[in-house]
Parts: sequence; structure tokens; C-alpha cells
Amino acid sequence: MPRDYPEYEDESPEETYRDPLKPFLIALVVLLLLFAAIIVLLYMRLQTANTRAETLSQELTAVQVQLDDLRAQRAAETPTPTPTEAPTP
Repeated sequence: MPRDYPEYEDESPEETYRDPLKPFLIALVVLLLLFAAIIVLLYMRLQTANTRAETLSQELTAVQVQLDDLRAQRAAETPTPTPTEAPTP
């Protein structure tokens, strides 16, 4: 019995079957990669902010030490007034 469609003789059922989940799986993988990239970028931003905060903290500590030194120097230069005795009635 001759076949009506000879061009389909060589195709097996496995070749014509398309998995309906494949596009969704591809989209899921792409979304997961995008999510991972966003997480990495946020982590890098956090590290940059932490480095900047540490630098500012060190600068603030240095300025506080300078201020304390200036206060001590000023206190040493300014004579402390001696208390005067109040007149006794």
C-alpha cells in the first residue's frame, strides 16, 4: 500500500514531538540569571557603600582627635581664674 505523503516517511514521532514546557523553562532560566545579576550588582553596591562608610568613619575619628587636641591646647593656654572670696558679712 503506497503512502500518500512520502516526505514524512523518515520522521519518527520523537522528532516531531515538541515539549510544551521548553519555552517556559527557557524563560525561567533567563529570569533566574537576571535575578542573579541583580543580586550581584546590589552586593557590589553594598560593598562600595560599606567602604565609603568606613572611610568617613576614619575621617570623623581623625577630626574628633584633632578637636580634642585643640580643646586641650586651648585649655592649657587660657589661665583659669582664681575664685575670689566673697565678702563676709
